[in-house]
Parts: sequence; structure tokens; C-alpha cells
Amino acid sequence: HPAASLPVAVLGDGSSLLNSDESFRVAGGNQGVAHELARRLGPAVHLSTAVQAITWSDDHVTVRAGGLDVAADRAVLAIPARLMGQIACDPPLPAWKQAALAGVAYGHAAKLAVPLHEATGPSATLSVPDHFWTWTAKGADGAVAPVANCFAGSAPALAELGVTAGPGRWLDRLAWLRPDLALAPEGAVLTTWDDDPWIGASYSAALTGPPRQPAELIRAVGPLRFAGEHTAGVH
Repeated sequence: HPAASLPVAVLGDGSSLLNSDESFRVAGGNQGVAHELARRLGPAVHLSTAVQAITWSDDHVTVRAGGLDVAADRAVLAIPARLMGQIACDPPLPAWKQAALAGVAYGHAAKLAVPLHEATGPSATLSVPDHFWTWTAKGADGAVAPVANCFAGSAPALAELGVTAGPGRWLDRLAWLRPDLALAPEGAVLTTWDDDPWIGASYSAALTGPPRQPAELIRAVGPLRFAGEHTAGVH
């Protein structure tokens, strides 16, 4: 989000972006965690199967998804708060839970990955006028992967980079910012979240105004348990 919509307290977290501590990532990408969980669960995992309805009582729950009814004693709803209103709940969730979910604000972000023709060292650079980070980092083998990674946040920044029209302007700005990198723009991959039907935004953000209600976001309702990044408190 633009700085004007954020509480000044977020500056207290800024030091974590400006130190020299080594950062760690999941080798092969964070999706490896989900892929391994899915592998262990096997056919119990149903992909691209949207939940349409949840019927629940104090000790039982039935979830309807893609023509499939799944009955259980408990259900964990790790659904983005902004999508909960698209699921029919019978009975409806209590008013306090609906208010807590409705109070979750979401940010806007995009990523750009650009292959490199030549090897390079680890690096991280911020474009102040364009509001995006770019970095190179080590892969699982300990060598710096031949790719320039970029991240941009806030709707105005994405609009300036023209992400809805493709990666062209962002590639131009990256070339201006990092003339030291031998970019291979023909292989660029642009990832946006605003047009992803499974969330339609990036991740939640604490804005100025009424505070988020983490206790209500996490609090169970009958057999329903609530999870997801928006329930994680400060971080």
C-alpha cells in the first residue's frame, strides 16, 4: 500500500530490510512445501476445486466443492478473508466473525523474473522512483542463480510499471537500474496477484484506521477453525 495509508509503526520493522544478515529461502521455491504436503496426502488433495458451501453444526461440518461433499468432525478454513463472502455458510457465520473478516485489507504486488545470459554475484538494489526491489541470490547448489528477481508493491507502483499490459515497461526500468546485469528479456516471467481468481490481491496489510482483530480472526466457530496469513498477528 502507499505510505499514506500505513500506520507510522511500520517503520519499526524497516531495519530488517537494511541489514546484512543472510536470508534463507526454500530451495526450488516456497511452493515446494505445498507440493510435498500434496505428495504425502495423495488423492485426498483436490486441485482447482472451489468450495461453494459449508454446512455446520456444533460437532459436524460438511463442505461442498465441485459437486463433492466432504463430511468431517472439523474443518480448517485457510481461505483468504476477502473470499469468505463467496462461500455460502449454513448457518451463517456469527456477526463478529463476519466483521473481523471484512476488516482485513489486502495489498497489491507483482513479481518479475528475468533470466541472465551471464553469471553474477548476489545483490539487492531498490529503485526509489519506481518502487521495486531487484535481487540476485544463491540457489540450492550454492551458486548464484542466473536470474534477476523483482518485486513491486502498491497499486500506484504497479500502475506506473504498467503490469496489466505485460512486462515491457518494468523490463526497461530494470535495465536502467541494473546495467551490470546481462538480461535476457525474451524469457521474462511476470506474476501478478490482482487477476488471480483464488485471491485477487497479494497478502493482507495493516492500514490506518480501525485495527485488525487477530483474536476474532483466529477464534473458532463450532467445528470451524480459521487459518491463513491474515490470522498470523503482526507477522
